[in-house]
Amino acid sequence: MLAAITGPDAGDPSSVPSRLEFDASAPVRGLKVGYIEKWMGESPATDIDRAALGTIRSLGWCRWL
Repeated sequence: MLAAITGPDAGDPSSVPSRLEFDASAPVRGLKVGYIEKWMGESPATDIDRAALGTIRSLGWCRWL
């Protein structure tokens, strides 16, 4: 999927040449997920979003903004 969305979009004049690089074999230890806590308590965040965040928190990956 990343290969499909990397690089400029010819149909979007505001896009710029770029590359997305992802190493699926890299360890997740030390990974951090940033989010704005207030946003998770209101719409459009859903119970599914909050459950996913709970899982991420249990892994120690969260950083509050």
